[in-house]
Amino acid sequence: MLDATQQQAIDRLYSDYDRSDSPGCALGIVQDGQLVYRRGYGMANLDHAIPNTSTTAFDIASESKQFTAACIALLMEDAQLSLNTDIRRWVPAVPTFGTAITLDHLIHHTSGIPDYHDRFTRSGLAENVLSQQELLDYAFQYDRLDFAPGERCSYSNTGYLLLAVVVQQIAGMPFGRFLHEHILQPLGMRNTLVHDNPNMIIPRRAFAYTRGPNGGWQMNVSWNQTVPGDGKMFSTIEDLALWDQNFYEPKIGHGQFCQTMLTRGRLNDGTPCNYAFGLDLGEFAPAECCGHRIITHGGGCGGFESLLLRLPEVQLSLILLCNTRDRRFRTSAAEIVNIVLNAPAFRTKEEST
Repeated sequence: MLDATQQQAIDRLYSDYDRSDSPGCALGIVQDGQLVYRRGYGMANLDHAIPNTSTTAFDIASESKQFTAACIALLMEDAQLSLNTDIRRWVPAVPTFGTAITLDHLIHHTSGIPDYHDRFTRSGLAENVLSQQELLDYAFQYDRLDFAPGERCSYSNTGYLLLAVVVQQIAGMPFGRFLHEHILQPLGMRNTLVHDNPNMIIPRRAFAYTRGPNGGWQMNVSWNQTVPGDGKMFSTIEDLALWDQNFYEPKIGHGQFCQTMLTRGRLNDGTPCNYAFGLDLGEFAPAECCGHRIITHGGGCGGFESLLLRLPEVQLSLILLCNTRDRRFRTSAAEIVNIVLNAPAFRTKEEST
């Protein structure tokens, strides 16, 4: 458990947002399987003065990729797919590009398929609500790959859109329903859902905010896409703590699930990637940390930002969900680890560059 001094030091990191006229974030610290600290800072809804708490539902953006990958891992365990299968078996509309693109390439971001995200945002289409097919049509209007599959690792949201389609095709049901029945419900994640309908009600939802021209806060509604796979999930600190605990005491899968989730990709020449199944496997140099292995993934979309960081050797995890964007949210994770582990040499990648 954290003592009062540690709690006060952590709260000081978010003091700028710990007020009734500002958005902010919710923080969870999981240690030895227990959610030892949970706290909200700022407001989930400024219109109605609703504060952020550990049960507030935030858009977790790309942090949701690990759930998409987890669906693929479960289908692998049930022998319903192989990672070596060409994506066109399940999504024949994908252009040929003159080479095979496998599910393995998509999982590990080695496909060479261009990332639709930046182009999509610049196009102005982000203000529209598009169907899955319309979004995929946009993603594949480009007739070439960025590089040959397996040549290098380059983050592509497009690949995870396709993985969600694969899940739908094999399971014969919407992606969100499969995720709910096979992962969320068994783990008791009652307040986590796929946001695949722009009209759906999301209990205890946080709204995203950004600074306006006059320096005050305004709603951030610039991202209306509701096609799942690369994002579009809402979750809470409490629910993500249950997901985190599954990596120590698995409740889903047939025994190999967690090992599969931590399987790194490999390039054509055998070089391992740092990316596994929707998870970034990093290890800080001894001079920058205590030699602890780190498993993490973050996300950012519109005015939302999220981070889940796990140090498995010391069974410590941080969950940070925010409804405004601030680079300090990510770097504060390292400071929290310092406080909890008394390891002042720890730094994040952002701070090390």
